[in-house]
Amino acid sequence: METKIKEVISAFIGIAPADITKVTRVGKSAVKNSILLHRMYSKLSEEGFHVEDYTSINVFEDIIALLNGFDIESQEQISSNTNNLTSPEKNDGVGVDIEEIASFPVVNDFRVDYFYTENFSDSEIAYCILQKNPYASFAGLFAAKESIVKINEKFRRQKFNTLIIKHNQFGKPIFNELIELSISHTDNYVVALAISLPKALPIEYNDETIRIIPDKSSKTYTLIIVLSILSLLVSVITIFLLFSRFKG
Repeated sequence: METKIKEVISAFIGIAPADITKVTRVGKSAVKNSILLHRMYSKLSEEGFHVEDYTSINVFEDIIALLNGFDIESQEQISSNTNNLTSPEKNDGVGVDIEEIASFPVVNDFRVDYFYTENFSDSEIAYCILQKNPYASFAGLFAAKESIVKINEKFRRQKFNTLIIKHNQFGKPIFNELIELSISHTDNYVVALAISLPKALPIEYNDETIRIIPDKSSKTYTLIIVLSILSLLVSVITIFLLFSRFKG
């Protein structure tokens, strides 16, 4: 078992299988980016080694411990049934994530590939398949999920395919009423921005459409202005990435 696991991991961390020991780092610090980390564990699942929660893994022996049924953190896993809003942990601040579209694996069928099924829900896969550039759409959703977990760590312990991002009739990405999302992309990169909203922020619902009610006499209005500025910042970053591509 360990030999096969080492063979899979070797391709992602750049260390020969024979040189991987119990204390070899195999977590996020050892892999180039978050997409490759997710691809590595998806590949392990494909080979029959399914690690349910790999957010707590740091070294190789952690993988073996989890596969043998040990809880390396002695901590309950957060339920992954919904985009839970009842956790005592609160959203905090702003999360930004940039991903390279070319990092996503090219496959024949997104609906059966381990990487895509473990990181995206059936509805998300169906949405992306129908877009002009499915890989750019997947990259956008992935970046949005990464930006979400950056502002609320409780979501990091959930499977990415349970962090479901929907779209309203205007194509705007929606996660829940406490997090505002914005996604932009060039031909090569995507940029996602997640901003936490205060629970007291007045909101109206119309199916999947969320409308924030401004109140110029309170901090709410100021927050909306900040949201607009940060959304503009995402666009500027995207333009910069596009300019750097042509310049290079």
